[in-house]
Amino acid sequence: MLQMNKYITDVIGFRKSKISKDTIITFSGNLVNALLVFGYTVVVSRNMDIENFGIFSFALAILTVVIELSDSGLTTAVVRFASQYIAAGKRGLAHAIFLLTLRYRILVALVMSLLGIAFAPWLADFVFSKPEVSATIQIAFIAVFFINLQNFISSVFLSHRQFVKKVSYNIIISGLKISILAGFIYLLQQSITPIYAVWVIIASTLIGLAIGYILMPKFPLKKQIDTKEYLKIRREIFHFSKWILVSTIAGLILLRVDTFLLTRLVSLAEVGLFNAAYNFSMFFHISAAALGTALLPYVSGFDLERVKRLYLNLFKLLPLVVVGVAILVWLAKYILLFVYGDRYIDSVSALQILFISGGLVLITNPLFIIFYRLKKARVIALINLGQVIIGICLNLVLIPEYGIKGPAISALIFNLFAFVLILWLTYHQIYRKYASNS
Repeated sequence: MLQMNKYITDVIGFRKSKISKDTIITFSGNLVNALLVFGYTVVVSRNMDIENFGIFSFALAILTVVIELSDSGLTTAVVRFASQYIAAGKRGLAHAIFLLTLRYRILVALVMSLLGIAFAPWLADFVFSKPEVSATIQIAFIAVFFINLQNFISSVFLSHRQFVKKVSYNIIISGLKISILAGFIYLLQQSITPIYAVWVIIASTLIGLAIGYILMPKFPLKKQIDTKEYLKIRREIFHFSKWILVSTIAGLILLRVDTFLLTRLVSLAEVGLFNAAYNFSMFFHISAAALGTALLPYVSGFDLERVKRLYLNLFKLLPLVVVGVAILVWLAKYILLFVYGDRYIDSVSALQILFISGGLVLITNPLFIIFYRLKKARVIALINLGQVIIGICLNLVLIPEYGIKGPAISALIFNLFAFVLILWLTYHQIYRKYASNS
């Protein structure tokens, strides 16, 4: 961890800075949270057969996509603007943003939950040809409403730069999942079903909402600014969010199109095998998200020189990532079989490819933050859309031919595309522009 601290502080370029400390806190907290979430999925997988684990994984994919769609890019927008207003002492404006987004979240999440419950049987049978998943995804749609409120509380913590509270909040909820799941297994004294596993998520989220309400900074539930200023803030938030939404939708398709197409094209058992490997690779996405979460409130206020230094110093992470990925690829078989058991031996090759793909994500995502600083979210959205097109086309070709290795190969190719493109665009936008200004 000390070595990681040195790397992160070198990347930012300001040793012992608050940014570095917040990055370490966020990264460490997200790592602990990821381990708890991963532990939850491992316990689930070991207490149901591979086909039922495939059903659970599909329901979880649906849940993830719908939650992010109902978020509509607001979490990023709230942190981007509210943190800026709080730092400038304009708390009334920040509170107006919180109130606006809370109302929006409640309305949209409620509508999406109700529609999802109503159309789940059609979605399972007509779209995916797997009617046996219908009841599980109906329960997943119930979870959508409550998890949206949980994400709102997290955005308030981040806007106030209360990183310790934010990561602690997530860790508490993930710990509750494992505890409640263990209680279910102990009481039932038998294998659990996918429906039970999703109800555990709902129960832990409800308890987490009560805890989050106690911990989060409070704000008035009535707007304290005039209507004209309120409307201006609303336009600003939703104008910024629209490109984040496009990017979010594209990112979700990239992350979950594999599970959706596997569900449609192959057996649920193969869906379970792929998601066993996929869950390991999520550590890279979580690490990249942790860096972005900590950096965004600060990079938003960087001048051009500091942005350039961030870009150049990010390359100090490359040796660490390359060595780490190489070790993980070598150990992939032993890690996977130790955690999931011999039943998942066919997941090894997919996991090795996903580890390499994840390394690219870890390097690429922090570069995206620079474009948010420059208010060029459209660039990220267009890159993500390009990845979506590549990903869908490749998956349709590769899954029938290579099975669960198909989506892993597809992920490697479209993440390599994003890495090369964002590297060139960032250099062109920041380094050359800075040099010309000098």
